[in-house]
Amino acid sequence: MKKNHIATSVQNAIAQPTHTMEPVVNMKNKQRGAMLLDNMIAAGFVAVVLIGIVASIPKISYMMNLTEFQKQEAEIASATVSWKKKRSNFTGVSMKTLCDRQLVSKSICGTAGDGKLSNPFGGDWTVTGVGGHYQVTATLTNLDGETGRLWDVADSMAPSTRLQCSSADVCGSITGAGTKTLIMVH
Repeated sequence: MKKNHIATSVQNAIAQPTHTMEPVVNMKNKQRGAMLLDNMIAAGFVAVVLIGIVASIPKISYMMNLTEFQKQEAEIASATVSWKKKRSNFTGVSMKTLCDRQLVSKSICGTAGDGKLSNPFGGDWTVTGVGGHYQVTATLTNLDGETGRLWDVADSMAPSTRLQCSSADVCGSITGAGTKTLIMVH
């Protein structure tokens, strides 16, 4: 009989849950709330980072366009000098001529092959020969109303012009600073 009593006690202990297990279940419920709070904090952090990235997109885009603008203008200047070869002056040079002779890339020539609507700021490139020098004119269509950036573009381009000025403020070889048309004399 003693054997039966022990077996029954063991079976009862296995079949019935003990009260010590119940607080563990409650603890798990409390942990679920903490995990939710952790997730909310992480989501908030991610949201703040994303807002910062989205807010900086216009500045990054402008800087990339400015770099491409400088690169394109340098390519046009180099192609114009290459076009001159042994000619006595730059009279007769144009974007159409440079594009027809494939002296500049197709991205600068644009769809019509004349430099229209092809600069990074959505404007045109124009080259005009004036005696012993030439002018590269750029329209900055996408910067209408952004005077600060127009001045920044002009200041960035001033060192590459004929007089190699440090600023567009008092430079005789760059005109149109602060406007949507920039004329650079080389």
